[in-house]
Amino acid sequence: MLLPFLRKDTKIRVGLDGGDYPLGLPVKNGIQRLVASTWGQGVNNPTDSLKIFYYYFGRNHSAKQVITDIQQILLPKKLFSSFFLPFRMYWDKIRIYVGFSGVLPPFVRLFRIKSIICIHDFAFMKYPAYFQNAIKMKWQTEYALYGADKIVVFSDYIKNDIYSKYPTIPKDKIVRIYPGSDHLKLKRISKSIKSPFFIYVGVIKPMKNIEKLLELFDSYIKLSHDSLSKLVLLGSHEPIFFEQLTKTELFSKLKHRLLFKSNLEDTQLVEYYRSARAVLNTSHDEGFCYPVAEALRIGARVIVNDLPLYNEFQKYYPAITIAKDEDQFLAAMGRDEKPSNPIGAVPFTWSTFRDSMLRVISDCI
Repeated sequence: MLLPFLRKDTKIRVGLDGGDYPLGLPVKNGIQRLVASTWGQGVNNPTDSLKIFYYYFGRNHSAKQVITDIQQILLPKKLFSSFFLPFRMYWDKIRIYVGFSGVLPPFVRLFRIKSIICIHDFAFMKYPAYFQNAIKMKWQTEYALYGADKIVVFSDYIKNDIYSKYPTIPKDKIVRIYPGSDHLKLKRISKSIKSPFFIYVGVIKPMKNIEKLLELFDSYIKLSHDSLSKLVLLGSHEPIFFEQLTKTELFSKLKHRLLFKSNLEDTQLVEYYRSARAVLNTSHDEGFCYPVAEALRIGARVIVNDLPLYNEFQKYYPAITIAKDEDQFLAAMGRDEKPSNPIGAVPFTWSTFRDSMLRVISDCI
């Protein structure tokens, strides 16, 4: 019998780009939700042919959960994607790279490592003023689109957007997989939240159109003469934008009716969803909106603006309220409807997503 260090490793080595997210920490944005829910519990041993390496930067998280079938590797933050990640993958003999943030490091191609890239949306092209590095994001995305072996998108809306913007990219290179929305577990709702409230869930940043959300809430107060309801905003924020927002006249007017919370556990989030009068979203664009999908999944009432993604959701979640204009949005806010029953059979499950991703990985072998 060969000694362990002399045995040949016959498994295909797959490198996951975890970015700034150590597995096991609470999620703060959509990409972290994607990574945590897909790989945070390991791979459930779906195949004996793969060996998973998870690369990330930032502080080491000593309390993170132990995942026996995923090897986690902490790398320096500076030059993480451009240098340390591809060279460490080359050292680890990685055969397939999975990039969750839409970035394909050039050295990955130089080292002939096959690649699967996740493309979330093209908001930085449609609304460049809302991004600090829109030009850089554009060329990075186009480099990834043309250079990747497979492209994973999370809605038909984005898949068709690629077809339209980049018609020379082979269609069989693009795979649409719906992310899961079943990570939240229903629980008995307590009475700890007293006042009636609407909620927004997500990062507070320009693309989410927070100013319009505040305008709608202000208009609702004027029309309904509702002196009790608050607007609760759950999520982290971009510091510069949030500072600017707090200096606006509208914010000063509404601040006694606004409540900001971040770093909530999933059990707390469920309680807010189910206790709210409605979940509100007025984003400029969405490639896949995790808060809307998860709220609909557990039966929360959801009011959104008229985006292509939400029309795509409607065939799976007919209870979603899509407002064509401001008047329809305000009218929906004024209706005092109860949450619907939790949704059962819809394609948005993390087990289905994980299995589909593993099939894409296998196709690259």
